[in-house]
Amino acid sequence: MSSIVMKKNLGYAVIGLTVGLVCGFKAANYGYRSELNANRTSAVNSAASLNPNTVGNGQRGQAVIEQVQASVEKARTNPQNFDAQHEAAHLFTQIQRPDSAIEFLLKAQQIKPTDPDTLAELAEAYYLTQKFDESIKWARRALQAKPAFPIANYYLMASYIETNQNLPEAERILADLEALRPGDRALGEIRQLIQKAKLEGGKSKSVLAHGPETEAGGRR
Repeated sequence: MSSIVMKKNLGYAVIGLTVGLVCGFKAANYGYRSELNANRTSAVNSAASLNPNTVGNGQRGQAVIEQVQASVEKARTNPQNFDAQHEAAHLFTQIQRPDSAIEFLLKAQQIKPTDPDTLAELAEAYYLTQKFDESIKWARRALQAKPAFPIANYYLMASYIETNQNLPEAERILADLEALRPGDRALGEIRQLIQKAKLEGGKSKSVLAHGPETEAGGRR
């Protein structure tokens, strides 16, 4: 199987699994505000560049734009307001602009450096923008703050698969997720992708030569 096809299949598995994770863990992880979306699109840098045609039709699209613009203005005029930063990031995630969400998630993380939900949302946003090394970094930080956090574990695993590294660790994470969600079809598809990646010559290697990040605390 070509790497392009494999990545496409992983994307389909992402959709099925992340929706299930959000539904299954929403009650326990009430702070995790983002609705996970695996659609990777080009992001805009500010609400001013939004186009009604990209976020909806007619009045609905305009209403979404106005809501995002108001949220962005509130967040930027209240830089120490954690909830305001989160709300702006959440809205950008909802309209499939994870690149724009990152700005506000980073500000939220500066306010509450060890908030696990913010750290996991950064892992998500960087994954959706295909910055997989950054996703790994933030997923590890989330796991330091909240060990065995399923969403953070998922993005760490998915980023390992995308970059074809640390596949044994990806398998271990997958086993943990399978224990939480036995019989999950998306998890089964991801297991197949890991096996195919290994057969195609995937090599296990650390993200950093010296092992897990000391700053992030790692997850071992």
